[in-house]
Parts: sequence; C-alpha cells; structure tokens
Amino acid sequence: KKYTKISGKIKIPKASASSVAVRQVEYDEDDSEVDIEFKKDVSWENPKVTIKADGKDYAKKITDKDDDDIEVKVEKLEKGKTYTCTISGVSRKGEKNYTTITFTFTA
Repeated sequence: KKYTKISGKIKIPKASASSVAVRQVEYDEDDSEVDIEFKKDVSWENPKVTIKADGKDYAKKITDKDDDDIEVKVEKLEKGKTYTCTISGVSRKGEKNYTTITFTFTA
C-alpha cells in the first residue's frame, strides 16, 4: 500500500454562545419595561428571562420579541442599581445551537 501525506490548516468555528451579543439595554420607568437590543439578528426557542438583584427576580413576563430585541415587563427597578440579566433560548439567526447569555446593566 502506498500512503500520501496531506498537510494544511483547518478553522474550527467558535461556539455560537459567543455570537449572541447585547448592543444596549434600556429601562422605561413609566412602562416598567426593559428593552434588550442585540448587535446581530437572533432566533428564539422557548425564551426565558430573569432580571435579578439581591436574590430577587424582577422579570414578570416577556411582552415582545423579534429579530433584534426582546422586551420584558418588570417590577419597578431602582434607578442607578445594577441588575443581572439571564436570557435562555436564544441563538444567532441561522444557527441551530440555542444558548443562555448573562450580562449586567444599570437601570
């Protein structure tokens, strides 16, 4: 038998979790809603959102979601306080791996 040597480089894509990134978070005090905008379009699969501080979850329900943002009804947030938000069931549009992202924001 005769064997042939092959050499070259391959690129392995990074995990899709890193491809879902938040552009900005806005808190509308009058409507008690948090609007989370993404840098690139996303897809959803049974999304869940928590917004926590001091062990308490302030998120009540998702009121709207589309390709580039999600809106969440919340209990009154304290201006200037930092909250931790976790969103599950999100992926970059066109990808099949749904993931969970966590980030902090100040109301």
